[in-house]
Amino acid sequence: AEAYEVIRDRNPFPSACGRICHHPCETECNRHEIDQPVAVNNLKRFSADWVWNKRAAGEEVAPPPKGEIDPNKGRVAVIGGGPAGLTAARDLALKGYPVTLFEAHEKLGGTMLLGVPNYRRPEEMLERDIADVVASGFEVQTGKALGRDFTIAGLRDEGYQAVFLGIGCTSPAPLIRSTDGSPMQGTDLDGVLLGLDFLRDVKLGRAPKLHGKVVIIGGGNVAIDVAMTARREGAQTVEIVCLESREEMPAHEWEIADAVDEGISINPSWGPNKIVETNGRAAGVRLQRCESVFDQQGRFAPKFADEVDAIDADFVIIAIGQRSDFSFLEDNDPLWNASKRFVQADPVTLQTNLDWVFAGGDMVSGPASVVEAVAHGHEAAESIDRFLRGTDLDGVLLGLD
Repeated sequence: AEAYEVIRDRNPFPSACGRICHHPCETECNRHEIDQPVAVNNLKRFSADWVWNKRAAGEEVAPPPKGEIDPNKGRVAVIGGGPAGLTAARDLALKGYPVTLFEAHEKLGGTMLLGVPNYRRPEEMLERDIADVVASGFEVQTGKALGRDFTIAGLRDEGYQAVFLGIGCTSPAPLIRSTDGSPMQGTDLDGVLLGLDFLRDVKLGRAPKLHGKVVIIGGGNVAIDVAMTARREGAQTVEIVCLESREEMPAHEWEIADAVDEGISINPSWGPNKIVETNGRAAGVRLQRCESVFDQQGRFAPKFADEVDAIDADFVIIAIGQRSDFSFLEDNDPLWNASKRFVQADPVTLQTNLDWVFAGGDMVSGPASVVEAVAHGHEAAESIDRFLRGTDLDGVLLGLD
């Protein structure tokens, strides 16, 4: 129970992360210099399961901490119910701040809920973690989307003195031509799906039933999740096609190994040229050999050879990345960075160009992991606390006091 409490203090999602985390702490663990790293991930999972089994048996084990909310403290709005937003809301509530968390979907969890397949993490495990987080004492309003149901300026008018933006990267990246940036031919055909949308629709019970052969375009962890889920949704054959060589694939090695064990084919160093059509529906993918993905400066600049190939498909699922939805920002919004491509936030304090607005998680870092989003949630809560108390924002984060 004490181990669980120590873990939960820094990571509010021990049940979920004990199952899905890529455990970078184990990679860096000094114990490997003697024999092997401490099994941090499995220890989290075991301690969380032990606590929840005790609770299920009626024992009061490791109750969640609750904040003593002080109505005289400044009100804080947290936008986004993923790991960054939930962590920030919890920390601030435990510090006594009146916090309201706004989430666009009807359930909390963000991509940690809607983008992670149940075969990797049973949904009830995440729900248990979230229940402990919400017990800290903040208000939750679900079904409330920024830009549709409220605005940042409107929150200011309502009396909120600080805002944390943690909306994540929830929009799938489209497949475009490398030559001119236009949509690739065939991406609008029936039978062509987007990876994140597919995973979300499976969770919500509204995904199309798959059959025959499914081709996944992409080489990252989302592509692997999509491929494994496609098998479970009825696909007889699943093949992954990606620009990267087998050694360069960004997916974790153990994820790739799991996919291969399930009979999923990996076809590296090929890029889609177009999606082939038959009677208005996707029937396959025309491929071109990829010689290199990045230039000498490390920038994405795929170089293709003349070699071409084609594969048949009943469905094509595009899983090449994701990005944030910034449609809530006007062209002249001060939250934009100079290039108007993303929200500008200080890398240490997470403070934006509006001093009372802070931003973190995937919308700042780009698609990352749950633990990295949790870290941003902790940092944002600390900065907001210091901002509302009128003290220096950098000192505590830099270890100066």
